[in-house]
Amino acid sequence: DGRYMAVGALEEQFWSALADALGLTDEEKKRRPADAQALIARMEAIFLTATQAQWSERLADIDGCVTPVLSLAEAPAHPHNRQRATYRTLDGIDHPQPAPRLSRTPGVIQGPAPRRGEGGAERLRAWGVTLP
Repeated sequence: DGRYMAVGALEEQFWSALADALGLTDEEKKRRPADAQALIARMEAIFLTATQAQWSERLADIDGCVTPVLSLAEAPAHPHNRQRATYRTLDGIDHPQPAPRLSRTPGVIQGPAPRRGEGGAERLRAWGVTLP
């Protein structure tokens, strides 16, 4: 469907879970550097057998460090981001919450981002930039 999955299964337990879910052979699971390109091609071929939504559903319950690559419009609605309150809506626009979240000095979104061209000169002057 032209959509992507992000794979970050670097640690052995994550790689093992993902490799099992993808049906890789024992030989393919060994992850030898010399075989990297062949393994990438094999995984790409496997991922092409289903849509991103299908892979997301199939892999949802494994601990394999694999997620769908989402558009900016999709990210706020993703169940993980909703559960963690990763976004806040201000004036109808979704904004990522500040990170990291610190208990003693929590970040706060002070207001919506300015519109294109709005208040740029004032902000630059406030930061000490001399304008012509």
